[in-house]
Amino acid sequence: MKTDPNEKPLDGTTGKKKPATVREILSAQMFAVTNHEAEFLNLNTRSEKHGEEDKPAADIKCAVTGPHSLIECFGDALRDFLFREPGVGEDKQTSLDLGGDKRIKVRYPRIKPVTLTDEFPGYTFILSPGIDAGEVLTFKGAKLKGFQFRPIDGGAVEVTFTASVYTDGHQAGVLFEWQRKTLVLTLERPKAAGEAQKTLN
Repeated sequence: MKTDPNEKPLDGTTGKKKPATVREILSAQMFAVTNHEAEFLNLNTRSEKHGEEDKPAADIKCAVTGPHSLIECFGDALRDFLFREPGVGEDKQTSLDLGGDKRIKVRYPRIKPVTLTDEFPGYTFILSPGIDAGEVLTFKGAKLKGFQFRPIDGGAVEVTFTASVYTDGHQAGVLFEWQRKTLVLTLERPKAAGEAQKTLN
């Protein structure tokens, strides 16, 4: 019988007590941020079929960094896989507000960023150069994909992902100018999360 890869423990171990599987991690609320600093890493523009017409579209790759509470929506198992409490003789101090959570050390320092292959459609993706500063671009019906989580000692985590959106000529021009800049990002969850969150195959 073929094993579903999404049911395998994240670190490949077997036994009675297994680490969380991808399914268990994703049985949580959906990711969202409000007025959070984001690095605009890359822009890829293209045409996409929308019915019988070609419609301009773009893939916007971003990275946001913050305390690991930023990813609590993915379930505590993910944070527990990425972080641990300090051992004897290790620094227990952090400048981040983790709400009393003592998991501030990276559990597996040499591991590559954890990747999720699922896609999350139906988001509202809002970018601006600053709060109440400059033009605001709003994209409804954005699809988030390519999530990667990189833990950082001290209890921080970098979340990298790509947002696929439909654009017009003006928006595409503004996005081109904003590449490689630090912007302000808001991600609004789909109103009907159950309809928007794609089920793992």
